[in-house]
Amino acid sequence: MTSKRNGTEILSFSLPRELVRKLDATSRAIGYPTRSELIRDGVRLLLKNNERLERLVGISEGVIILIYDHAAEHGVSELRHGFTDIFRSYTHCDFEVKSTRCCEILVFRGAAERVRKAIDGLQSVKKVDEVQVFLA
Repeated sequence: MTSKRNGTEILSFSLPRELVRKLDATSRAIGYPTRSELIRDGVRLLLKNNERLERLVGISEGVIILIYDHAAEHGVSELRHGFTDIFRSYTHCDFEVKSTRCCEILVFRGAAERVRKAIDGLQSVKKVDEVQVFLA
């Protein structure tokens, strides 16, 4: 449904109860007046980051930080080895507090299309929870 007054559209969707609890807690902690404002800002950030990656041309450089379950290590390693032409170096760390969690930092330099393919591949590895990209 579209509101004629301000051009907004009302969306309806379901979220797991635990995610709603975290959403509400974050909203209160940050000072958002409504869930909608927090969700709008989150969607804007996601779209901005995605658009930035889609606009890459030529040679790109930066860093990718991954957080994943140890069960994803083989998949991440396979993908990393498939992109040795762009990954200049990497560091792997097993977290001690949550012993099944890992962090990997990958430094990349390469053709934008190749970088996007690597990022897409990392995001699709099962049990990879976070993929953050920082462009130089």
